[in-house]
Amino acid sequence: MKLYRGLNLNEDEIDFIKVNGDCDFQKGSCLLKPIMEQHNLSVKNVINQLLAEKEDVGRYNIDSEDVHDMGKYVTGCFLGASIYSHDSSKKEKNVVLVIEAEQDQVFIDGRDFLYTFFSFKAKNNPISKTNIEKAKIVFGSKIGEYLSMFNGIITLDSNLLNRYVDYICMDKEIIDAHYKNTEVLILGRYNTKFLSAFGIIGGIKPKMILNIVDADQVSRTDNQVYLLNKYSLTDTLDIYKI
Repeated sequence: MKLYRGLNLNEDEIDFIKVNGDCDFQKGSCLLKPIMEQHNLSVKNVINQLLAEKEDVGRYNIDSEDVHDMGKYVTGCFLGASIYSHDSSKKEKNVVLVIEAEQDQVFIDGRDFLYTFFSFKAKNNPISKTNIEKAKIVFGSKIGEYLSMFNGIITLDSNLLNRYVDYICMDKEIIDAHYKNTEVLILGRYNTKFLSAFGIIGGIKPKMILNIVDADQVSRTDNQVYLLNKYSLTDTLDIYKI
């Protein structure tokens, strides 16, 4: 998988990353990996496994110092990485790390869309057929099964709900489909704009970095129509209009 990470750095930091990679979880942003491995479970088996778990099962190894319990933010699209590089503190250069990783090294970062999407569904709010079809483009047809079968276990128990989405974020079929999204621009929380969002487990080793290049001049404040035209995208999926 070719992935991208947008950063705002000075020249010394760029030189450091070239040699050492981007593996420091004490510095910069990162996300926690759900306590589970990637899987190929059917949605029915996910639900059975979820309901068999102990109540209030932990979702993350919060106090762990193991880097394999954490991930560095990356995306499958240059656009999303460029936007992120322009959202941090002003340094010398807005750059994008071009990265090569195996699929089993990543998981979906669902915080700016998926968790909110299913929380909306849990509150018995109807999701339009149009937005379900868009979600299938962004996450693959299996997301439709997760949505329809979720009706049987709809819950306001936030831990159970979030664990359900954790399973989605670790589903190999969903990961693959999400990576391949080149059509629909996600408009997530906090005005985020991206086609896909992932974490690389354990950070980005030097050998994984293919190149460090200048980012495009785009930001979260750019008009979505402009972004659709500039990057030949077909539509948007807005978390606030589902």
